[in-house]
Amino acid sequence: MSITSYFKPVGSHGKQPEPNSSSDKKEKEPEKNKTGRDGSGPSEIKIPSDLGEADHEPVQPKIASFNPKQYGNSKRDFSASWYNGRTWLEYSVEKGAAFCFPCRHFESSSKDRTFTKVGYSNWRHALDKHKGFQKHENSQTHVEAMVIWQERKMRIEKNQSVSTMVNEKQLEKNRYYIKSVVEVIQFLCVNELPMRGDGKSGAGCLDTSSESQGEPSGLFMKLFQYTLSKDKKLLEIIQMIPKNATYTSARIQNEIIDIMKDTVIENVVNDIKEADIPFFSIKSD
Repeated sequence: MSITSYFKPVGSHGKQPEPNSSSDKKEKEPEKNKTGRDGSGPSEIKIPSDLGEADHEPVQPKIASFNPKQYGNSKRDFSASWYNGRTWLEYSVEKGAAFCFPCRHFESSSKDRTFTKVGYSNWRHALDKHKGFQKHENSQTHVEAMVIWQERKMRIEKNQSVSTMVNEKQLEKNRYYIKSVVEVIQFLCVNELPMRGDGKSGAGCLDTSSESQGEPSGLFMKLFQYTLSKDKKLLEIIQMIPKNATYTSARIQNEIIDIMKDTVIENVVNDIKEADIPFFSIKSD
């Protein structure tokens, strides 16, 4: 409480508050239960650090003794044989509990955090028919997480991304179209021929319908149109491409030429560096 508050009148009688009043104590009393042990909040549970990452496999250690527990007169413990037939199962030595690998990484809708954050350690009922592992395996959230995990593993093994799997055919068509554009530009550059003329050179010149807007101007557009007449696959692709994304404008042509120039320079430099005699000469007249 600031010093000025002791000199401020309170109420009609102008009484001052007691420095050690209950209200002052309440203000100074520190807040409790705001954070957990790791400072992440009371409801946040710290995940063990010895579990598998999303891009790796589940951690399945095989040790002599895991986390034995006493149940009446008998003692039960986790067993490494439980991994058999349960690819999803992983064990944290740090926590002394079992977890579900796919549910930890790919499940988000379930409110049951036993196999994702808390850890399962009731070894007595782990193999019971309607409890433990089997109950978790039959849950809808686990089945969905397993599907996502298996698809992810398949993409990693085939070195494919989600976009590649979904749009593989469209990406192949796009690459084929750009490759055709580059080949026309490369042919004209190698033969030192001009790209453009004085007439039409827009996307409308490549319209293959009967309502074509006119003959193209310049060798690039004419040669590209000739390529369309000979390549049925390319003709089919261009009919599906938006008119504002044909990549035939003068700016695109210049960018492609710059890329080819940089590629040639890079190859020349690499040839010189890798040559037996790292010297070169330039002849000019």
